[in-house]
This record gives sequence, structure tokens and C-alpha cells, in this order.
Amino acid sequence: MAKASSDKLPVILLLTHVNATRVLLKQTFNEEYFILEVDSPQEVLEKVASTKLEVIILDEKTPFALDELCKKIRLHPGAKELPILIISNNLKRSHLKELVTAGANDFLHEPLDQEAIHDRIESVIKKYSLQQKLSPLAKGLAQVASPISEKKLCSSRVSVKDQALQEVRKALESKQAISLLMINIDQMPKVLTRWGETAAEELSEALELHLTQHSRPQDICLKVARDRFALVLPKTSHIAAKLMAESLEETFPYTKFTTHKGSVKLNVSIGVVSLAENDPSSQNAYDYLEKMLQTGEHYLEKAKTIGQRIVSS
Repeated sequence: MAKASSDKLPVILLLTHVNATRVLLKQTFNEEYFILEVDSPQEVLEKVASTKLEVIILDEKTPFALDELCKKIRLHPGAKELPILIISNNLKRSHLKELVTAGANDFLHEPLDQEAIHDRIESVIKKYSLQQKLSPLAKGLAQVASPISEKKLCSSRVSVKDQALQEVRKALESKQAISLLMINIDQMPKVLTRWGETAAEELSEALELHLTQHSRPQDICLKVARDRFALVLPKTSHIAAKLMAESLEETFPYTKFTTHKGSVKLNVSIGVVSLAENDPSSQNAYDYLEKMLQTGEHYLEKAKTIGQRIVSS
């Protein structure tokens, strides 16, 4: 049997120190993909910069901080959307949230099953390949698309609107998951009464900056109203979106938001909504984005009504 060559086959990058994992992946993808093995984060980053990859698999049975490695991978211009899978036995929600926030897309839990691994990774690679092919088309469509009404999307930056539409369009065309967090400042009415319009606008701007700083590079922040923002999460499952909402909500008790009238700690409510993978919807991107915004508003209002910080579909 001919030895697999990286010159002829698409490449899966694997960071593991477990020989059984190496053997299993090689047997699973023999003659389909070349398994490029590395032993350190530095080698991972070097291969990301120099090699065309289909997916990255990182094993937690290594002495490295994989959350930091994910963040560094995402900083590379060619790897912002490259799938990253983590082999992990740690099912703690806080741990999974850290990795998702850092840039991981999915998890492979041990014991590893050959058939399940093949189907999971093959699905991830196909979706990534399709998304890469559709990306130039989506950009062209975004340039000729008619704008969404300001009532529907109140972001002052047209380019941000276009980015959100483009991501929804790609998700619909490639049957990928996409999620949205609708975030509301619960104290805004009191701020308006006590401090006035200018302070309220300053508070809104401070929240927008906070959301940008605590989201991933690929996420898109849309200002829906003075007290309300939508955070669009490309290629993010419903479970991952809920984890991100929880992680985001946990930052607020430790953050003071400053206006010229003073500083305040914010209470927020969050509604979570997702477009599931393989959704059969035939709606166009404009209608679907509007649907996601309206559904996000619904669950946000539900969260406020029942006094629960996060409510999801």
C-alpha cells in the first residue's frame, strides 16, 4: 500500500503525544487525508502559517494551554475560520466555555470511536470546504444587496450590516450553524432618568466596546437600539452559543462602565437563538436575519419577564 503523502492528499494537523491516537487517526483516514503530526504549539503555529490545512486537532493530553493556542491560531489571517477540534475528557461547562471562547469549534470525547471520528471530521471538513467556495460568491452578493431598513438593524456602520448578512447567507447556503445573542441593558431607563441622554449614549458605547473585547474576532456586534445589541456568532452551535452567553454574562459583575456622570455596574439580560445545521429553510438572508433578531428579542423579553439572565430557544 502506498504511503500517504502531504503533496497529494489534503492535510489534517494533529497535536498529540498519545501514540494510540496517532495510529487511530492514520487508520481512520488512510488514503483520504494526510495526518501531519506535530509535538508543540510552536510547530502548530508554523504549520498554520506555511501549510494548507483542512482541520486542526488538538489533544488535551499534552502539557500545553490549548485555550491560548486557539487564540494564537485565530490571530493568523488564514486561520480565522479553520476548524479546530479538541480531544478532551473534561466535560466541565466552565472548561468547555473557555475553549469555545478561545476559538475551538467542537470536541472529540474519549474513548475515541473510529467510525464516529471519521463521520464527525469528514462533516466538519466538507462544511469548511463548501464555506470557502461560497465565500467569494457571498462577498459579491453582499455588494449588490439592497440595505436592511434602519428599523430592523440600527447599526450605524453599513459594513457591519453587510458582514452580518454575509454570515447568515453563508450559513443558509452551506447548511452551517449560526447563532445570535440579543443583549439588553436592564438599567437603561433608570440611567436616562437619573443621568440623562448623554450619559445613556456613553453607556451604550461602553457596552459596545465591552462586547467587542469579550467576543471572538469572527463575531459581529450590531447596535439594535440604545439599550440593546445583537451579537452574531458565525459557525456556532446552540450549545456553544449558550456557553458563550454564560461566559459573557459572568464578566459584568466585575466591570464598571463609565460615563461623564459616574460609573455603574450593568445588569444585562440575554436571549439566545440559533439556526441549526441542515435547516431546510428556503428564506433569504434578509428575512432570516430579521427572523433571528425577532426571535432573539422574544427570548430576551422572556428573560426580563421571568427574572432570568439568559433564556434560549
